[in-house]
Amino acid sequence: LNTKVSKTVYYGFSFAGAMAIQAAAISNEADLLVTGAPTFGWHELRRHLPINGSGAEVRAFLDQHPSQESLLMESLNYFDSLHFASKLTCPILVGIGLIDETVPAITVEAIIEKMPTHRMRRAFSHSHCEQDELIWQTFIDEMIALAHQDVIDL
Repeated sequence: LNTKVSKTVYYGFSFAGAMAIQAAAISNEADLLVTGAPTFGWHELRRHLPINGSGAEVRAFLDQHPSQESLLMESLNYFDSLHFASKLTCPILVGIGLIDETVPAITVEAIIEKMPTHRMRRAFSHSHCEQDELIWQTFIDEMIALAHQDVIDL
């Protein structure tokens, strides 16, 4: 590639965004965390929202197995992005889709509110839609630019 890699960047979108948050919080090795529309946050609310993805799967499971509610919610709470967000120590670029039927903005905002103040928040009209690549291109461009900076000053 003939390109100097100057930073360790943890990046992910949606579920991978949640995993990037968790990995960065646990490892403390990231120089930069970039997460777009991170999911797996605020399970207590998500399970009641009319959404797609894991929220719909949780609702469907509980409809079929209501006796498992306590155990399921306890397990999901263990992996909730909210708990990991407050433990982040690196600079953060986080994106949110204002209209999203899979990862509602309100759940992403809850994650963002738990993040330390050394973060940059970017809002986009939509996420989890057919135009994601086009809508979020500036986010990707910003991630690449930040990764090449010697110092990330937020």
